[in-house]
Amino acid sequence: MKQCIKCKDDLELEMFYKAKTKNGYTSECKKCTKLRISKTRKENSSNPEWIKKERKRGRDKYHRLNYKQYANRSRSDYNAHRKRFPEKYKANSAAQHISIEQGYERHHWSYKTEHHKNIIPLSVDDHNNLHVYIIYDMEHLLYRTQSGVLLDTKEKHIEYLKYIQTL
Repeated sequence: MKQCIKCKDDLELEMFYKAKTKNGYTSECKKCTKLRISKTRKENSSNPEWIKKERKRGRDKYHRLNYKQYANRSRSDYNAHRKRFPEKYKANSAAQHISIEQGYERHHWSYKTEHHKNIIPLSVDDHNNLHVYIIYDMEHLLYRTQSGVLLDTKEKHIEYLKYIQTL
C-alpha cells in the first residue's frame, strides 16, 4: 500500500507507475498522473513552442527505442487484433456509411449487433481522451469506467464523456 500525494488515497502498488525512485514507484497514482498530463496537454496544445518540443521529444523517443523495427509487424498486429475483437470490425463496417463532420470520428459505445449503427461522433481529441478513461469489457461488448461502472446505455456514455471533458 502506498499513499498518492495528490488524491491522498491509499492504493496498491500496481496503481502507481514504476520509476527510478527510492521505492521504485512514482509518488502520484496512475489516475492522478493521467489527469495531470491531460490537463497539461489541454493547457499547452495551443502553444506552438510546446508543440514543437513535444514533436521533437516524440521523434527522439522513436529513435531511442528503435520503434522502426516494429513498423513491419503492423499487418500481423492488425490481423491479431481483428481475430481478438471481431465485433469491433463488424461494427466499424456497419457504421462506415454514416456520414459525420470532417475532423470527427465514429465512437461505438456498444459493440452489440443491435447497436452497430448507433455511434457517437467525437472530435479526434475527445475520442482519444475518452479511450484513456474507459476499459473494454469483452464479456458484455461494452465499456466500463476506470472505477468499473458499466456504461450500458448511450446516455451513460455521453454523461461520462462530459465528466471527462471537465477534468
